Amino acid sequence: MKEKDTILIAIIGGILLLAGFLLVFFVFRTSPSHPSSSPASSKETAPGITGSQANGGQTSNQPASTRTPQEPRLGTKTVGTPYSGSSFGSGSTGSGPRANDSEVAAKMAALEAVASQHREKVLTDSIAWAEKFIQDPNLATATREVYRQRLIPGLRNGHRALQGRDFAGAMREFEKALEDPHGSPVSKFVCYKYIKYCAAQQRDTEKFLQCAKEQAMLMETQDLSMLGIDKTGDAMIVVEDLAKLLRASKNAQAFQTLVDNRMKNSLDRSPEARDKITASLKKQIAERERIFDEVQKM
Repeated sequence: MKEKDTILIAIIGGILLLAGFLLVFFVFRTSPSHPSSSPASSKETAPGITGSQANGGQTSNQPASTRTPQEPRLGTKTVGTPYSGSSFGSGSTGSGPRANDSEVAAKMAALEAVASQHREKVLTDSIAWAEKFIQDPNLATATREVYRQRLIPGLRNGHRALQGRDFAGAMREFEKALEDPHGSPVSKFVCYKYIKYCAAQQRDTEKFLQCAKEQAMLMETQDLSMLGIDKTGDAMIVVEDLAKLLRASKNAQAFQTLVDNRMKNSLDRSPEARDKITASLKKQIAERERIFDEVQKM
């Protein structure tokens, strides 16, 4: 009988122990201060993401007035709009007050003014340095001419434009170089050469012929020996003949005038002779126009 009582007591004790364990479990589960009190609080909420967003957009069944608010953690921002307020919206980096835009603009303007003054001084010193060599009679003529051309901004800028295949811009720069006070017959001849090149690229016949005439005048009146060009008296005649041929290619009346003039100087006035002169002129025109095609391939 005692043995049965012992067994019964043990069973009752086990049941009471299990009931106490279950009671403690449910008490802690329903406590609002426990970290596992809601699905939203069991997950770490990223800054700027609400509890409903962390749960995939599902809201808690717990009333809003009884929910436990998330406390901000050290090293994170307060839950809400990310980078709100002065932390981001004002442009502050957190390392100090933001510089005023007008102050920054004033500092930049002051720096640019200093840099501009420095550039002007360097340019002035460079011009004085080069002019000293230009006026040095002990230097060779070719050497002095090299220093002279370095002083002409239009030549430098024109070369830069040519490298970018900006032929219109290059032409403007070389035309400026023609008016430069440091210019010389040699530098002008070089400028006309480059302008002719730009005109040929643009198939501007009149500009090409204008520069060719200016070069012819320099060849007849100036010393261009340093360029390997001898002074000659028939340069203008050659250019005028070139002009007649190039213009005749675009003007039927001018072409017939050339044929008539050659027929007058011919002993043979037959139709066959006229046909030969016509064919010869067409061939010469094609050869002269090839200048433009060859230049454009360069």
